[in-house]
Amino acid sequence: MNRFEKNAERERRSSLRLSLLVLSLGGILVVGALALLGYSGGAPQSFWTRAAIGLAILMLILRQVTRKLKSGRARAVKPDEQSMLHLD
Repeated sequence: MNRFEKNAERERRSSLRLSLLVLSLGGILVVGALALLGYSGGAPQSFWTRAAIGLAILMLILRQVTRKLKSGRARAVKPDEQSMLHLD
């Protein structure tokens, strides 16, 4: 991979991280707004249960996406030099 491809890959990943950050901040604001509405309106218990389930699912998806972004490309495993047999 040459330096231009590396720069393009790095730029693409940084834009993905930024969009993920903006999405998560927007989600936090929506959850906060729903909590305020629920407290002010006296929401029933089922509302809070569904909101907690939805939030848990959203957090699991966000966690998987961040793991995928952090892992990068799969690299070939190099054998340990000390454990290799040199039969020359």
